[in-house]
Amino acid sequence: DRRRFLGSEATEADAYMNSPVRCGFKTTVGGVSYAAETVHLSAPYIYARVAEAMELEPGMSFLNVGAGIGYFSSIIAHILGKTSAVHGIEIRADLCEAAQALADEFSATTPAARMTFVAGNAFHLNLGTNMLYDRIYVGGGVPNHTAQFFKRLVRPGGILMGPFSDELRKWVVPKPGEPEPRETR
Repeated sequence: DRRRFLGSEATEADAYMNSPVRCGFKTTVGGVSYAAETVHLSAPYIYARVAEAMELEPGMSFLNVGAGIGYFSSIIAHILGKTSAVHGIEIRADLCEAAQALADEFSATTPAARMTFVAGNAFHLNLGTNMLYDRIYVGGGVPNHTAQFFKRLVRPGGILMGPFSDELRKWVVPKPGEPEPRETR
């Protein structure tokens, strides 16, 4: 339920309209209070469009860069199921802590994958030791040239998507022997 990921600062209308929401955030999970000055959720139709375009299958691995409060990660975890790896990286520690608490609550009550959130800068990931993912979504708008960095974290045949230079873009990373990554829109 989108409302759970917006906390008490959002109105009922905010939670269920098909548009982006930016608001303050306060909630309690398992007796622990969490708060953030602002959270941002994209419009539900954007999440639906991305999830469909990512060609998701149970058991895949997924990385959400700029995971925020974890709403989109929870959607993906539900689609991919219990045998999948769903990871999120978020630069804001306050959102990351709340995202992990909400994710634990969500995974305990649904057939969703267990999610793991880490606070940090995605550009500091070690490309030599980090796992490769079947699917990566970069949630915050970043310059187009940064796609090269993220493509190195995608398993051959995997997909990278996100709003690069303010335009939703998708790349299929080639398998060995295939030409350079194919971009589709």
